[in-house]
Amino acid sequence: MFHRYYQHCLYLQELCASKQVSKIYASGDSLFNKMMGFGDKCNTNECQIAVVGTVKAGKSMFINAILGREIASSFPTPETASLTKFRYSEDGDYVKVTFYKKEEWDQLWSDVKKATEMSYRDEDDKDDFMSKYNELGADKLIESYLDRDSIIFRPNNLEELKTQVARFTSCKYPEHFFAKEVEVGLSEFNVPKNVVFVDTPGLNDPVEYRVNISRRYINSASVVLLCISADKAAIEATELEQTASIFHVLKWATDRIYVFGTKIDFHSNYMDNSNTMRLLIWENAIQGIKNQP
Repeated sequence: MFHRYYQHCLYLQELCASKQVSKIYASGDSLFNKMMGFGDKCNTNECQIAVVGTVKAGKSMFINAILGREIASSFPTPETASLTKFRYSEDGDYVKVTFYKKEEWDQLWSDVKKATEMSYRDEDDKDDFMSKYNELGADKLIESYLDRDSIIFRPNNLEELKTQVARFTSCKYPEHFFAKEVEVGLSEFNVPKNVVFVDTPGLNDPVEYRVNISRRYINSASVVLLCISADKAAIEATELEQTASIFHVLKWATDRIYVFGTKIDFHSNYMDNSNTMRLLIWENAIQGIKNQP
């Protein structure tokens, strides 16, 4: 029954995206994203744990600590946009990469152009999508990766595994622009085979298409782990804004969100007053977000 529901959702995308439906269903997220998220959850029968947070919040370091090895790309950038999944594998280590289809890429590129036109970045800022895309010569790879079937790499050792993960998730490589999802299977990962940890793109990404990928995934996740950087006392506006957006996406299921501090051990005296105060400020801020209608 759930599979049939999932199939019908594909035909409802245009209806749910209409302005009339959006006015009626005014929740800050599209009805289509919520429906597809529910369908994904029913269709996979997996316990998917989404790790979310702002750029430099320590998401990748947290995932690497769980994995026991430095595999997740920890290069801090808002431009790394593919979902990266980590799970136990009975058949040896592998890296599976799923690429954008042409119609998906056309929508993403349209949103990129809109974001570029509305950007307030300085001309010297080279971290935006379009600048990085041109700088790395990614346009030369479109025919190689766009509309391509998923590919699976079988690395011979840890270094080969890390190289392939970085190639399709790190902003240092042009290939990462075309990777929609990267799944990493690990034979040495002590979790049940139906448990999946997922490093998600940020909800503060200027490209709307990629934001919708994160929203849809968060809706389908069984658990959401929200990383809050605890290495300084002040709270930045971008951190608070993204935290509020995550709670808004899951406004009817906030019991799925678990908030914890990262980077608290960056200083020798990591339980000093500034770090403790930051966690207390965050606790009050999050309580305020939860209490909003």
